[in-house]
Amino acid sequence: MPQSIKSPTDLSNDTGVTIANVLSGGPADTAGLKAGDVVLSINNQPVKDANALIGTVARTTPNSELSLVVNRNGQKQNLSVTVG
Repeated sequence: MPQSIKSPTDLSNDTGVTIANVLSGGPADTAGLKAGDVVLSINNQPVKDANALIGTVARTTPNSELSLVVNRNGQKQNLSVTVG
């Protein structure tokens, strides 16, 4: 795996989930999420692991927006994702 992309199994950071792949045309793609982004928080709640991220998205009503803070190449960015 390239140095710039953190492995999902790398436990050196206690928060954040690295996005491995983004479905072209899907909600994450539309919101601007990219492979390699590290999701730090959703709706101001820290994302500790992939289960937390998946659970939050699964509990969200379709067509609702989630506010994400992601780390992209060392820079924090705010994204809004409309859940499909």
